[in-house]
Amino acid sequence: MVRVSRAGAVLGAKPPPPMSPVEAVRTAVSLFARDRIRSIRLATQSVQGDPAGPYAFQILARAAEAVDKNEIRDHLVWASAALAPGMRDILPLVGETLERRGELERAMSIYWRGLVLQPGDTALRIRLGKALAKTDEKSAAAMVFRQVLLLDPGQRDADNLLEQMPNARLAVAEEGLRKYAEFDQPEAPITSARDPNRIAILCPTRARPARIRQLCRSVQETVRMLELIDVWLYVDDDDQVTLDALEDGTLEDMGVTIRVEVGPRLPTLAAMYNRLWQRASAETGAGLAVAFIDDAWFVTRGWDDLIRLTYAAHADRLLLAHLPDPVSGSDDVTLFCLSHEWIETVGYVMAEWFPFWFTDMWNDQIAQMVQRKRTLDVKLDADNKGKTHRLRDLQFWWQFFSAMASDREEAAERLRRHIFAQDPESYFASRTLGWDYARVFRSQAEKLPEDLLSAMEQAFTEEKSDPGPEYLEAKKTAEAELTRRAQQSEALDPKKGRA
Repeated sequence: MVRVSRAGAVLGAKPPPPMSPVEAVRTAVSLFARDRIRSIRLATQSVQGDPAGPYAFQILARAAEAVDKNEIRDHLVWASAALAPGMRDILPLVGETLERRGELERAMSIYWRGLVLQPGDTALRIRLGKALAKTDEKSAAAMVFRQVLLLDPGQRDADNLLEQMPNARLAVAEEGLRKYAEFDQPEAPITSARDPNRIAILCPTRARPARIRQLCRSVQETVRMLELIDVWLYVDDDDQVTLDALEDGTLEDMGVTIRVEVGPRLPTLAAMYNRLWQRASAETGAGLAVAFIDDAWFVTRGWDDLIRLTYAAHADRLLLAHLPDPVSGSDDVTLFCLSHEWIETVGYVMAEWFPFWFTDMWNDQIAQMVQRKRTLDVKLDADNKGKTHRLRDLQFWWQFFSAMASDREEAAERLRRHIFAQDPESYFASRTLGWDYARVFRSQAEKLPEDLLSAMEQAFTEEKSDPGPEYLEAKKTAEAELTRRAQQSEALDPKKGRA
């Protein structure tokens, strides 16, 4: 027979193991609304834990605020900030405390610090704009509210606040006109695609005809306008498996138009995407390019119309439409769509420098710098990701990617000047916001130490033998570019060349 105490505990049973600080805080968060006493007790017990401590202090601060104990609340907020001064969700609390004390300048410095960590935080940006609006910096406030609308066009709070400051907006527009005029060269007009609704699915492949069949079947089953879809395959001329499948009819009768480019193994995957787009643009007049892979497929019905509508919502069609990663679900760009107009302005579907990785991050950063990254509500499916081919010398390639930051910033500026050619107010707001993103991206180069890069390479590389000629050609090209840039920099500033 099981004996039970009056409190309901099983006599002789072992007590539950103590919760870790992180577990205690998670429990405290979930309990706060319905059992505040227990929530506060758990938070109090875990305030010395790391990294749970800062969050525990926030719970206690909210509890003090709920009973109008603002002095205690302020003390707890400062304790939280002291434990984790860079934590984004602490900074608004600190700024709010400073504002209530009348220390507006210090509050604004806190908001700026948060935006340095995360430029896309619209809530923090609105808080900064409202603080600036209380000072003489009305034009700065207007610029910040305009930045919020670039990040989130449906943000009504920022829109309403902007409507109340016409003179400040005029000052921002005048500054935008001055900045726009700094460039001597007029922007070349962008030619329109012959068929803006035609979609070219670009897909380099190697020895995976069954996967191509699966991709094509998914296209045939999910699209709304099959007659406006082409699947473009780049096939290496030594890929006998795929060549045989093309010859024996394995890839025929798929219900979707398949167009094939057979060519030599190119040094980089990006070069294959670019070559496929050149043909798609010239031969079919396609207006949209979807950069895809041969081990993923479409699930959402009508995804093609969703892409068309997304681009139709922007008269300039200059945006990157992000297809969420089917394996990780991350917001990082891996599969995406670009318009003819974007590709013509930037000059490529993908930058051709890299034998592995980096090309998707390259486009992702450009899109964020011009606030034109849009995530599509499209579901894909895929096989689990395996190892990465041609992944070698990760430290070199990370350093090379970082050294090429100015190229991405220049591409963003070319896009920006087209997007906002008739809107100097938004141009200036986008330009300053783009700088915020650029600083974050450049700082990332300093945050990956050599030992971490080495561990990443060992974890993800497929390579076990000596590098092939394609890899060596890509690395040689990158090394030559670094040398060229170093010499150019030295010629412009001879002091940099001195020991």
